Amino acid sequence: MRICTSFSDYHPELWDPSWNVETIVLGLVSFMLSEEHSAGAMMSSDAEKRKLSAESLKYNFSKGPRF
Repeated sequence: MRICTSFSDYHPELWDPSWNVETIVLGLVSFMLSEEHSAGAMMSSDAEKRKLSAESLKYNFSKGPRF
């Protein structure tokens, strides 16, 4: 899955060489925990998020050792 962020290949012109693994991970966590409305964002309840998370985990484990 590709995510459109300023530190991905979607926007190479926005790359900043001072970024490192820590700043990129912090950016991703911030993006995932944000509750703001933006293009492509999904709004869901905590219960729906937990349900989707469980289904995702079950699906990934069904794929065998690759996961």
